[in-house]
Amino acid sequence: MSVATKGNLIDYGIYQEKTDYRCHVCLGEGYLYIYRTDAGIAACESGRYPELPARQPGVDGFTAKGYCVPPLDIEGCDRVRIPDNWLDIARAKAPQSASTTQKGAIATKLVRAMLRRGRIPVSLGSREVGNQQLQIEGCDIIVSANFRIQVKCDYPGGVGGTGRLYLQTAERNPLKRL
Repeated sequence: MSVATKGNLIDYGIYQEKTDYRCHVCLGEGYLYIYRTDAGIAACESGRYPELPARQPGVDGFTAKGYCVPPLDIEGCDRVRIPDNWLDIARAKAPQSASTTQKGAIATKLVRAMLRRGRIPVSLGSREVGNQQLQIEGCDIIVSANFRIQVKCDYPGGVGGTGRLYLQTAERNPLKRL
C-alpha cells in the first residue's frame, strides 16, 4: 500500500508546480539553495533516492511524502550563504518551533530581499542589440528576467544540516494551515 493511500495524501509539490526555480531556505545551517525546478524533478526521477514520508508534530500519520536529495546532487544547484545579520533576524522571527506558515513567510521575505540585492544567482536571458540606432544611444545588451520561484523553508536541511533537501511530492493538511 502506498504512502498516499495510507495517509490520504494528495499530489502536491515539485511535480505540480508551474515554476522555473525552487529555493530551499535552510535557516538551521544558514544557507539557501536554488536550482531549476526541472533539475529537481530529474533528481527525483533518477532512481537514486527513495520517496519518503514525513510527519507534523501533533498529527497522527503521515502528512507528506517526498524525496530526500543531497543538494549538490541536483544539477546546477547553488549554495548561497545567508548574511549573518539577516539570518539572526529570520531565526528570531521564525524559530524552528514556529508554524510552517510563519517559517514560509520569513523564508519568502528573505529570498525576496536577497534577490533585490543580487545575492542569489539566477540565469538571466539576454540578447545583443542589433538595432544600430539603439547602439548609438548606448544600448548594447537587453536583459530580461521573467521567472517563477517556489520558496521552501527547509529549516534543518542542507549540506551542514541533514545533508539533504526535501523535495515534496504530496501532502495533507490536517491542521488546516495555509
